[in-house]
Amino acid sequence: DRDRSLARISDLIRQRLQPDQRSAWRHQSSLDFAVRYQDLVKSLPRDRRLWKYNNNAMKPYRDQLDAMSRNYLMRCKPEELGEFKQLLTQETRFREALYGSGTKEANRAQDYTDNKLHELYARMGNSILKDISAYRSEQEAVSQTHHQPSVANHLNGLQKIFNADIKGQRLAKRE
Repeated sequence: DRDRSLARISDLIRQRLQPDQRSAWRHQSSLDFAVRYQDLVKSLPRDRRLWKYNNNAMKPYRDQLDAMSRNYLMRCKPEELGEFKQLLTQETRFREALYGSGTKEANRAQDYTDNKLHELYARMGNSILKDISAYRSEQEAVSQTHHQPSVANHLNGLQKIFNADIKGQRLAKRE
């Protein structure tokens, strides 16, 4: 029976508590969430290789990511979150019975709960960061197509100038 319980905890962390769509973070209906999302987009470092929840460079942003995750869980997945907390409580009680509650073992049972919560927030944080990365890529692609001429357009312009110059030289030779 514990195997089922542990499997259910993992399933909740990996699938059920995560957003259903990849771009779900960007399209939240809450104004508070949208403001936090835009603040995070503006404040993250430019180097996207650092954008991993457990990376030390993300430490200043973890509270913001966790707050966004909690907000999402409470608004969009309250039943799954309740089940997750209940299963964690049951597992913590089992581990307290298993390890005891002496001075050395006092926090050992609670460590399991803390680790699972950290795993959940890390997965959700990485999901948010991936969504922001995709959003930034889309924004950069749009800004490049609107503000910078493509290489082909630039070459066409150079070719027109070159052709006009050749025409001018031919006319000058004829005169």
